[in-house]
Parts: sequence; structure tokens; C-alpha cells
Amino acid sequence: PSSQFHQMALQFYSGLNLMSRKREFGVMDPLLSFMHSQLSYFKMGHDILTEEVAKFLTNLSVQIQKEKTEHTLDAKRFSGLREKIEQEYSSRYNPDPDPSDPFSEFQPPDLSISSKSGYLYMRSKSGSGLGSRGQWERLYFFTRDGFLMTKDIDKESTPVMLLDLSVSAHLADVDDRRYVFQVSSATTKESVVLQAENEHCKEEWIAAIRNIVTDRIQKAEAANPFRVQDISFAAAHRENYRMFAFITKSSKTGLLACHVFESDKPAAEVCEALSLALQVAFRSLQAKRAQLQQQQQMKKRRVDQQRQQQIRQYQMQQVSAGKLHEQPILMLCPT
Repeated sequence: PSSQFHQMALQFYSGLNLMSRKREFGVMDPLLSFMHSQLSYFKMGHDILTEEVAKFLTNLSVQIQKEKTEHTLDAKRFSGLREKIEQEYSSRYNPDPDPSDPFSEFQPPDLSISSKSGYLYMRSKSGSGLGSRGQWERLYFFTRDGFLMTKDIDKESTPVMLLDLSVSAHLADVDDRRYVFQVSSATTKESVVLQAENEHCKEEWIAAIRNIVTDRIQKAEAANPFRVQDISFAAAHRENYRMFAFITKSSKTGLLACHVFESDKPAAEVCEALSLALQVAFRSLQAKRAQLQQQQQMKKRRVDQQRQQQIRQYQMQQVSAGKLHEQPILMLCPT
């Protein structure tokens, strides 16, 4: 599909050049016919105008014939040049090599990268919606310190978007562009529509942004070493109404830890909220356990049914083979 697209683009370019050359004499040809008719019509001024107009028309006819000859030569030259380009440079200029071609230099995109830089086309703010048609500007983009940055010529680097926990990168469907993706933030409700140079570059940009967001999520989870399910006891201070503490038990190591906090709100309200959260977490854990147990039971039933079906099939094969003429078919149930 990519090679066909470039062949069509080359043919379109050749057709435009030929049309441009044809426009130079396309208007003059009917004008020449019109002047010949005028010359025949105005016979009364034949003595005055014949010599000058005939000379002008002769020169114009020669010039038009010359342009036609050059147009024919250009058409042949463009046709040969187009075939030469397709034969010699098709393998050199191919932004999307065919991965099934064993001689292509196709390399799969690196989806594990956490940083990326390169040129992208960015749609202007007036046309940020996928259905609108805005102007596209080619800029240099890169990622740094959790930001998507851009740098224009003779200008300082400016941040485009903070790649926080609410940012997502996904494909975008734009009618007049290929290799388009969108970076959106659920927090600020902002979005940026970008176009890469090829499919390989687009996949790596999307993977890099997603990996940066995933790394932020992992760091945020590491900053909170305990979960609500790990809290076993919580209480407020008897005298200082702003202090409270709770005890956690690690689900991985089994170690107990006491955490003491000072809040700007009454500690009793915080402890009550923790108690409600523990109840919700306990109900959710019980529901997950019940669902897991039900799934295990259903899986065991399916295995038992398959085993009984295999036993029936085996015994039926034995009966049909004459090895079990008068023996009853046994139904073995697993213990």
C-alpha cells in the first residue's frame, strides 16, 4: 500500500507538470483561431493590417508549435524519469518497509523505551478536534522529566503537556493524515494531536509516553508501601484530637508497623473513615474469594464431565470392537 501511494503521488506530480506546460499554449490556440476569423471578417482593413497582423500571427504560430514540441519532449522525459525513479529509488525511499520482505531493513519498534525525541507534525489549537481541519506545523519534540517538550527554531524549549497519571496516548483517526496519534490529559482536559513520519515512529512515541506514565504510577505506588487491606487497628489520641495512629501488617513479609499522623481535621473522623474503608475492603475481598471459589468449582465440574465423557467413549469403542459384548458400561464418578 505504501509503494502504491508513492507511485500515485509521482504520477500526480508528473501530470501537474504536464498540465502546467500545456497551459502556456492551451489558451493561445483558440485565441489564434479567433484572430484568424477576425482577419477574414475585417477585409476592409486588409491593406493596413495585413502585413503587421500576418507577421504577428506567423510568429505566434511558430511559438505555439515550438511549445507543443517542447511539451511532447517533456512528456517523454517525465515518463522516462518517473520509471527511472521507481526502479532505482523505490528501495531507498520507503518509510514503511514490508516486514515480510527478507531483504528489507525492517526493525520492529522498541516498545520498552521511556524517552523519545524527533520531529512530529502538531495540529494547531484551532483544529485540535479529530473532525476539524487545522493547520499542521513541523516541530521537534522530546520527553524530559515527565514532560512532553517541543523546541522551535531560535526558541527555547517549551513544555507541551505534563505526563501525569491521567495522561493517555492512543491512535487517532484523521481523514487527511496517516500515522496520527493523540495525547490527552483527563486532569486538564487538554489534548494534542500529532503525526509521525511512519508507523515505526508512531508506535515508539505511543509506547514511550505510556511507559513514562506507567513509571509514574509505579513510583506513586512505591511511595505508599501499605494498602487499606493491611490496616488491622486504628485509634485516635485521647488528649490531642488531631493525632491518630494505625497498625499495619505487610501481606508480603508479615511484619507489623505502627504509623502515627497529625491531621488538620479531627482524628476521630479520620479513624471513622478508615473503619468504613476497611469494611468496604473486607467485603470486596470476601466477594473476590467467593468468586474465585465458584470459578474453581465450575472448573472442577468441567474436568469431571470431560473425564466421564472420555470413559463413555472408550467403553463404547470397546463394545463396538467386540471386546465388551456382555459387560455393562460402567459410570465412574471421581471421588
